[in-house]
Amino acid sequence: MAVLLLCGCLSYAAEILVIRTPDAADEAEQIKGIAEFYGLGIHAVDASSVQSVAQALTRLADRHTVAVLVAQDALPALRRDAVVNALRRPNKAIPLMIFDIHGNSEPLNSWSDGAVRGCGTSSPAPAGAVLVIDKDAAIARNLAGWRLPAVSAPACDLQPAEGRAQNLIVAQAGAWRSSILVRTQSRPGEVYYAARMVRSGEPIKVAPLALPEVFSSAATYFLFFRHAAGDYAWHYDAQYANLTIDDPWLTEPYGHLAYGALLTEMQKHRFHTTIAFIPWNFDRSEPDVVTLFREHPEHYSIAVHGDDHTHQEFGLSSTPREHVAKIKQAVARMEKFSSLTGLPYDRFMVFPHSVGREESFIDLKRYGFLGTANSLNVPSDKPFPTDPEFLLRPFTLRYANFPSLFRYFGEGQIRRLDVAIQIFLGNPVLLYGHEGLFEDGPTAFNGTADFINRLQPATRWASLGTIARHLYLIRLRDDGGYDVRMFSPEMVLSNPGPRDAVFHVERPNRNAIASVVTVDGEPAPIDNTGSPQRMRLSIPAGQSRTVRITYQNDLDLAHEDISKSSLYSRALRLASDFRDLYLLRSRVGRMLADAYYSNGLDSFELRLERQWPSYLAMFTGLAALVWYVRRRLRKKRAVRTAKQARTEHLHAAPSSVVAPSND
Repeated sequence: MAVLLLCGCLSYAAEILVIRTPDAADEAEQIKGIAEFYGLGIHAVDASSVQSVAQALTRLADRHTVAVLVAQDALPALRRDAVVNALRRPNKAIPLMIFDIHGNSEPLNSWSDGAVRGCGTSSPAPAGAVLVIDKDAAIARNLAGWRLPAVSAPACDLQPAEGRAQNLIVAQAGAWRSSILVRTQSRPGEVYYAARMVRSGEPIKVAPLALPEVFSSAATYFLFFRHAAGDYAWHYDAQYANLTIDDPWLTEPYGHLAYGALLTEMQKHRFHTTIAFIPWNFDRSEPDVVTLFREHPEHYSIAVHGDDHTHQEFGLSSTPREHVAKIKQAVARMEKFSSLTGLPYDRFMVFPHSVGREESFIDLKRYGFLGTANSLNVPSDKPFPTDPEFLLRPFTLRYANFPSLFRYFGEGQIRRLDVAIQIFLGNPVLLYGHEGLFEDGPTAFNGTADFINRLQPATRWASLGTIARHLYLIRLRDDGGYDVRMFSPEMVLSNPGPRDAVFHVERPNRNAIASVVTVDGEPAPIDNTGSPQRMRLSIPAGQSRTVRITYQNDLDLAHEDISKSSLYSRALRLASDFRDLYLLRSRVGRMLADAYYSNGLDSFELRLERQWPSYLAMFTGLAALVWYVRRRLRKKRAVRTAKQARTEHLHAAPSSVVAPSND
C-alpha cells in the first residue's frame, strides 16, 4: 500500500547558474521566467563583484547545476580554463551558453577557439522576417526545420566559422540572413552562443492564438533549457492528444459522422474520438452504436456537453442557481445513460456555445467533474489574461482552482505551427469539430492525426477523462525520487523507473471547499488549510496509484429530475436533429446553413431564447389567428362548392345520362 505523508518538501531539484552584468537585465529577466516555467532554480551572479565571481566558480561544479549562462560582457571577469574545468562531469560536461551577444568580437573568438569569429553589424530585419530552426538541430526536437514569426531582431549577426560551428536558428527574409543561435562542440563540451534580441514593432498582443509569437520571443532559451535540464525539468508523463466531436447522440449515422467508418480510420491512423454527448439524449441511443462503443473503448469515449444544450446554457443571462440545477441534472441523466447502455462516461464538461462563468467552475468541481475543455479556457465573466506566459500551457487553474483546457477547432485548416509548439512543450493537444468535419467522408481527420503522430510518434491518443487524470507535471530529483504538480481532482500516477520511488506531490488549494483525499480508494491524511496541499507518496517500480480529491456536495441521484419537460428544449433538440441528420447531409442544405450562420441569422435564436415566453405567446397567437382565418376560408369554400354543385345538378339535361355499353 502507498504511504502518504504530509510534507513541505517540494524544492528545486536542478539549478541554472547565470553570470551577468547589469546591462543584461532584460535578458536575465526572460531567462528567469523560462527557468520557472521548467521548474529550474536560478542562481544569479553579478560579474562586477570579484567575490561573487569566485563563489560562482564553486557553484559551477555543484551537482545541482545543469546549465550555465554567461553574459558576453561578463566574459572578461572569468578565467576560461577555470570555467571549463568546473563544467566537467564524470559522464559529460554540462552545457554553457554565452548570451546577450551584441558585438565585441574578441571574447567570442577567444572563448570559442575561433569557431565563432564575432558578431558583426546586422542590418534591420525586413518586414516578414522569420526565425528558421535548423533541420538538424537536435535540441529543437520536433521543431527542427520549422519557421517561427520574428517578433524580435538580433542586435548583431553571429559569424560562425565554416565547418566548426552549427547555425541552430537564423533570422531570414528573402536574401537577408542573420545568425541568432550557434552551437560549437569543443574542449569545454557544448557551448551555445545567443545574440541579444531587440523587440521589433509593437509588443506582443496576448490573445488565444498568439502562442507562436510568445514562444518565438524566447525560442533560444526554451530550446536550450529543455535540452540542458532533461528530466530534471517539468514535463508530462506522456504526450497526449484527443479529437472531440460536439453534439452527436448514438445513432448511425449522425449527419456526416458514420461511427463504423470512423472506427476503421481511427484504427488505421491511430487516434481517439470523444463524443461530447448532450445529456438530454440520455435515453435514445441505438443498440448497434452502443455495442460499437463498448467493444472499442480505446478509440471511442464520451464526455458531457452541457445539459439541454440550449443557447448560452451557462452564460451570463442565467443565474448561478440555474447553473447548479443544470449540472446536477446533467450528471443524473448521464448516470441514467450509463445504466441504460452499460457505457462509461467521463465527468468532464464541454460547455455548449461558450464557456460558463467562474462560479460554474466551482460547481463543476464540487459535483465531481475533472475539468472542462472549450475553444476558450477563460470564463465568460473574466477578461483574457495579458501575461504572455498564460499561453505556454493549454490549461489553467487560475479560475476556481479548476482545470480549464484550450482546444483547437479541427474543421478547416488547422494551425500546424501552434500544434508543433504545443508538442515541443509537451502539452496535450486537444482538437474539436462537429459532424460537418466529415462532410467529405470519414478520412477527413486522417491528415491531422498523421501529422501529430509524425511529430511525436509516442503520442497517446486518449479520452478527455484520461488526459485529465494525467494532467500533472513531473520532474526528477537528485535523490532518485520525483516532484509532481497535480492539477486535476483525480490523478493516475505511475512510477516510470526500475526501482521503488518516492513522489513528492503538491496541488494548489485556492478557493478551498471541504474535501476528502483518497489513494486507491483508501482515505489519506491531508491538510486542507494550506496552499499548496503537499504529500509524499511511495510507489513500487512499474506500479500506479490513483489519487482522488472529492468535494462535499448535495447531489442525490435518486431525486434528481431527468425528465424532458421543457418544450423549448425539446423543440430546439428536434430542430438540431433535423439540421444535422437531414438538412446538412445535402449540398443545398449545407449551403443554406452556411449562409444562415455566416450572415449572423443565428442571433435570432439567441433573442428567441432570452425572450422565448414572449415569442411563444406571439407565435401561439399568430398560429391561432392563422388557424381561425384558414378555418373561416375553408367554411366559405365549402359553402361555395356546395352551392355550385346544387346549381349544376338542377341545370343538368336528361340527355346527359349515358346508356350502358354492350361491350
